[in-house]
Amino acid sequence: MLVVESSHLITNTQENLLEQLAVMLLRRGLLNYCLLHTHTITNQLALTTHDTIANRFHSYDANTPFEQLFPPVLRTLAGYKLHVLLSDNYPYAYLLSGVWEGMDAYILTLAKDRFKCEIELVNMAITRHNALHRMELIRAQLENGSIDIHMPRAHVSSAYVTVGVAPAYEWESLVLVVPKSDLPNLTNIMLQPFSIEVWTMVLCYLLAKQTIKLITFLGHHCKRFRPTKTFRCNWTFGSFGSLSTVAVELVSFLLIEAYLAKITEFLLYCRFRPDPQTLAEFFRSDIRVLIPEYMDPLVDTLGTEVATNFAAKTVRPDEYARMPATCCARIHTLPRAEYVVRMGKYFDATLGRKQLYILPEHLKIIPMSYLLGRHFAFKRSFQLFLVHVYEGGLVAQYVHSHLNEMALMERNFFTKGWLTLGDLLPLFVLIAAGWCCSLVAFLVEVFGVQFKRYWTRNRVQPVVAESS
Repeated sequence: MLVVESSHLITNTQENLLEQLAVMLLRRGLLNYCLLHTHTITNQLALTTHDTIANRFHSYDANTPFEQLFPPVLRTLAGYKLHVLLSDNYPYAYLLSGVWEGMDAYILTLAKDRFKCEIELVNMAITRHNALHRMELIRAQLENGSIDIHMPRAHVSSAYVTVGVAPAYEWESLVLVVPKSDLPNLTNIMLQPFSIEVWTMVLCYLLAKQTIKLITFLGHHCKRFRPTKTFRCNWTFGSFGSLSTVAVELVSFLLIEAYLAKITEFLLYCRFRPDPQTLAEFFRSDIRVLIPEYMDPLVDTLGTEVATNFAAKTVRPDEYARMPATCCARIHTLPRAEYVVRMGKYFDATLGRKQLYILPEHLKIIPMSYLLGRHFAFKRSFQLFLVHVYEGGLVAQYVHSHLNEMALMERNFFTKGWLTLGDLLPLFVLIAAGWCCSLVAFLVEVFGVQFKRYWTRNRVQPVVAESS
């Protein structure tokens, strides 16, 4: 019990202090408590309780019944079977070797231990061909009570006002997953390796060289264009001419090598036209967007201008089912979008790159919720359980360990993580072969010179002896 003496119920400073106290008590598992305070004018007692779900304080008279202050909370559901609907929606819930994993599956495990109930998991099995029909079926099952909870995260729209909602106490960024451009950008690639100044220098050099060649040609073959005075330019003779020739050829060689190197780099990384990086650039492109009917209320919350632009690019699931999987952009939460981009089926082995990317400009930050059936009997207990799980740090701990496991798995799958001597073996063999060839060439030259000297000396000595 906390006693607060004030002329008003609770001041702003005291409310902030009490909110911190409520969080501290919640993390320690204490949900039902009240604050006792008095008015300095009336000297009457009053009670204030903290609504954990709504995160608000409510004031009551001192004579308020206990049942009204603290609504009943279920302690156990022994013998009750909870029907839960899941879908393969990484990272929230997904099937791994026939076992459900993910944050929502972990929360269900905690709920099973907390309420001592049986849980029957139903796979929603949504595909691109039946997504709209399945979403309507889910809503119908929630309304008639055949399904108790729809666990995969959802943004609640006006279409689900007839069913219960339990907030997931998480907010996710809504992003756009966009297909990468496959149009070649060869024209710009041919000009990109050099700056304007370098291209100007190259063009001036080529123009001067061709002008000199033209004048030389006309001087040799056309008498009309022969100059009256002969100007000789020993370009290839003399020390200065040789130095100039070597310098020009060296610069030309370096420019050609640099150009080829840059062309190779651009052909590997920049061979396609640049992809949109903002919503304005995306709306100016010809890329369409897959927006099912149940996402229309969500799109309307993005603003009038954005919703209008999306409506002009909308592709419905029936039409999308007859199109390639990577032809349209899609709206996902950020964790889901990161998984979709990394999926193997969206990797083009021919081009050696991913076919999708996440638009850097986010659409909106939305709250995530669980959908509850109309006849869900212990909604408040389940909501309090979710608050306790999130505030207690269990979900954060699971997410942290899961991210570490995924990072380790990707590192072990894609790379070894270090360079070994086995990787350097071809380089050592190449260097050794070069040294052997050089040594053989040197020995052949040495023995050749020695043999030539020996042969010349033996041939000259008999001639000298005969003459003497």
